[in-house]
Order: sequence, then C-alpha cells, then structure tokens
Amino acid sequence: MLITMDLDTMDEMSSQVFAVARTHDLVCYDPQRDLVHNTIPRGAYEGMQLHTGDGMIVTDPDLGLVHDVLATLSPQNPFAALVTFGHHFMQVSPEAGGYELEYKESGVLHRTLVPGLDEIQRSFDEYARDDRAFLTRLAWSS
Repeated sequence: MLITMDLDTMDEMSSQVFAVARTHDLVCYDPQRDLVHNTIPRGAYEGMQLHTGDGMIVTDPDLGLVHDVLATLSPQNPFAALVTFGHHFMQVSPEAGGYELEYKESGVLHRTLVPGLDEIQRSFDEYARDDRAFLTRLAWSS
C-alpha cells in the first residue's frame, strides 16, 4: 500500500500510519527519510517514544529504526531522543568533535561528549533494552 501525504501534515500522519501498520504487523518504509519501520525488536519500555529534530515521533520504535535514525543526525535533523515519559530519557545532538549525549533519570541530568557514532548507537541500544552499561563505560558530568 502506498500512502501519499501533504508535507505540512506528514509528521502527524506518518505517526498514525506507523501505529496502524504495527497493529497489523506490517513493515513501513518512509521514503522522505529513507527509513524502515519494522515491528520488532522493540525496547524494554512500553510506550517509549523516539523523537527527532526533523519532526518524527514514533511510539515503541523498533531498535533497528533507532540505530538508523541516529545515522541521520545533521543540521536538518539536529537531535534524536528516546523518551520514557515520567521516568527517564536519552538524547543526542551532533557537536564539534563528536556528539553531546545526555541521559536523565531521577531528576539528574548527565552529559558527556562522545567522539563516534558507533558509541552513540551502542548507548541508545543499551538504554532501550534497559541496560545501563553506558553509565559506567562513559565519563559523565552532572
């Protein structure tokens, strides 16, 4: 099935399309962003949302999508975040010399500068799977 959308309502409509596709176990391809939305594997937190600086919001994103979205960080897509509302979040923005990674839990915001995308993707994957190995592996400031 092909769904065409108006650019002004694309983000809102695509969120609805992704939700309907997931309920029917369908894979979606977003040609505007060149991203595939699979049904699995998903993270450990039900209701977790993926937000991007270019306006995409996906509830319960598959981990492959999260990995691929991180590779699209640019001036047109200046951040990506995984948010478990009311609990914690992880966010990244490209910076000179790497990426600024932020993690917030229990009201405490931690920040670090990470030189490479591979480490960002690894940390986001760990966070989504409820693995906090990134907290001891990276040097954080609060």
